[in-house]
Amino acid sequence: MRSLIIAASIVLAGNTFADTFTHELTGIPSAEPTAADCRAKAVVLAAQFASNAPVESAVGLCTSVEAEGYEIHIRYQREERLSIVSTVRAGISLGRPGFFETLDECSALLAEELAVFEEQSGLTRLYDPYCSNLDQSSNDTPWMFRIEAAGIAVNRPIIQSTVFFGRILGYSRETFLAAVMAGMTDLGLSPRYARVDASIGMGYLTVFSYAAERIRMETAEIAKLETVENCEIELARFKQAVAGTNTVVSFCGAQHASGRAEVTGLFLEDWQFETIHTVDYFEDYAECSANRENILGQYRSDGLEVADGLCTLDEDNRWSVVLLVR
Repeated sequence: MRSLIIAASIVLAGNTFADTFTHELTGIPSAEPTAADCRAKAVVLAAQFASNAPVESAVGLCTSVEAEGYEIHIRYQREERLSIVSTVRAGISLGRPGFFETLDECSALLAEELAVFEEQSGLTRLYDPYCSNLDQSSNDTPWMFRIEAAGIAVNRPIIQSTVFFGRILGYSRETFLAAVMAGMTDLGLSPRYARVDASIGMGYLTVFSYAAERIRMETAEIAKLETVENCEIELARFKQAVAGTNTVVSFCGAQHASGRAEVTGLFLEDWQFETIHTVDYFEDYAECSANRENILGQYRSDGLEVADGLCTLDEDNRWSVVLLVR
């Protein structure tokens, strides 16, 4: 009898400073959702959660049964809230969320993505992963896998997003996304999926990847040109100048409102160049091109480390050279 009393005391002592926290699992799909099945699912998920997380106890509660599936809350006891590493809480998408068209498409990759998640993060999943519909609107790829673990990840899942203006030239949707994935891989990241959404003259790029730290992704319009042909000439110079930097991909973007084309770069974190607009103005693109090397020479003689310069139009329709300064 004495040993039982001691054991009870240990349990009570362990709970002295514990608090109760709730971890919400939403969008759990089910073909024929019922309250009984939801409660049974909650018990299973809570048992897995308690087994894989450093918590004193865990209880699963079915909180919602909808036509598409369940919502379950896992209430756990611990001194502090768990630090959760999650594939669906990995960042904010400026476009629509998700990367898969159907539940079947997403589910077919669950085992592979779980292995990647655990290898990249160095953590063990909290519960069996599942796919969830993140957007009930007219999104064409709303499904995303939900894999979660507790702890500090070696490489964590990251959702990065940026906006660009106009229509991307020189790429199809598929080849542009492939170029983005290749560029990010070359820069040491581990991208898994990418998507592009378009709305009212703007595009939204969203990428799901793994990295040790969150890295900001941004786009910049470097030079404005009257024609696509001239833009392609300036783009070739730009690509050569930024080779070996943190630029992911560069392209010409067609502007719907102005009809112009812009040399655009997509890069990670702060771009490794500064752009400086020169004060010598020219009548047209041909005159700017003819005087470009003289302009570059003048600024280099002043001590600037100028990689190259692109001809561009300003808001007053004047031609000048924008310098790419390291």
